[in-house]
Amino acid sequence: MDQKIIDLFDKYTHGQMDRRDFLDRLTKLAGSTAAAMAVFVTIAALNSLVALAGPDQNELMAQTAARHAARMASAPRQTLLAEASMADADH
Repeated sequence: MDQKIIDLFDKYTHGQMDRRDFLDRLTKLAGSTAAAMAVFVTIAALNSLVALAGPDQNELMAQTAARHAARMASAPRQTLLAEASMADADH
């Protein structure tokens, strides 16, 4: 995942920007609203997992997050949209 996206998410979660500004900027970085939503869901979920993990799990969580982020960054947008649609259908 692009460091710019991680930095943007960090600013948002630490109250340095409102949700609308965050989503506008994320959409520009991701290339589309659908891709931005897929990235947002992924990074928010990974952030939650890291917060829940104990100190001994942080390295494992970081490695898992890095692998998932790399897959997300290299996946074609159609794949991301399909995955997002399947996730919506599950709920």
